[in-house]
Amino acid sequence: MRTDSLYGDDDPIRWPQPYNQYNCHHGAILRPHSLADHLIMWWEPTLRAFIPLKDSASPFQGLGKLSDSKMDELKSSASALLSWIQVFVSNSQVPLTLSPTMKMMEHGLVHLELVWTTFHQVVFGMRDVQRCWLDLTAMLDYMEVFKPRMDSVRLAVGSPPMEAANTIGVFTHDIRVA
Repeated sequence: MRTDSLYGDDDPIRWPQPYNQYNCHHGAILRPHSLADHLIMWWEPTLRAFIPLKDSASPFQGLGKLSDSKMDELKSSASALLSWIQVFVSNSQVPLTLSPTMKMMEHGLVHLELVWTTFHQVVFGMRDVQRCWLDLTAMLDYMEVFKPRMDSVRLAVGSPPMEAANTIGVFTHDIRVA
């Protein structure tokens, strides 16, 4: 992981990835700023949104938390996603990676809300929650929209014509994936 909390030069949240069978849903990760109601998922934390701990008796200085307004935005987007996950889980076969990623996002939210940390740690925590949210959203989109169309001739032919999805995408040499 780099100092800006991206996973190296091939962060799946930022740009297209080579296709691989285990993370096939990465092709469905939404492009930055593509959902008006969830812009917080592409927001870069700033010092203005960092509320420092104001306790002169504290032996630790430089600790703080994410501002309440940004935390509320983050929790609102996470809540909408968790509701979608509950509906999906009740109607479908659940991918193995869904639960751990969901737990990681929930733990990240609790950490951001309750633990006083340095600004750098808030940035890392925020990026982890964003990464999990985008990964889960892509996983659900892949399972509910893309995979059924890839697997079913009837669904693919009978699907309403749509414009291209606003996703990051992948590159591949496999005709079935294309």
